[in-house]
Amino acid sequence: MENYCERYAKSINAVSLDMGPVPYMGGETMKKVDKQLTSYVPVENLPARRQWRDACLTRLAVLKQEMNSLPNTGLKE
Repeated sequence: MENYCERYAKSINAVSLDMGPVPYMGGETMKKVDKQLTSYVPVENLPARRQWRDACLTRLAVLKQEMNSLPNTGLKE
């Protein structure tokens, strides 16, 4: 996370300013977020976590396709 923020914070901030005031992605806040994320999913567990995420997204896409193929119930989305 910290590496990501270091690389992209300025660009993200510049784009986000179009939508009004935004907090800057850096400094102590970034360090806190990085610490929390790495305690939740340690860097060495990232490949397994990404594989799990991708499997979940794949199943969600399949479910959406199945739901779209069901008869219309008349309910609004």
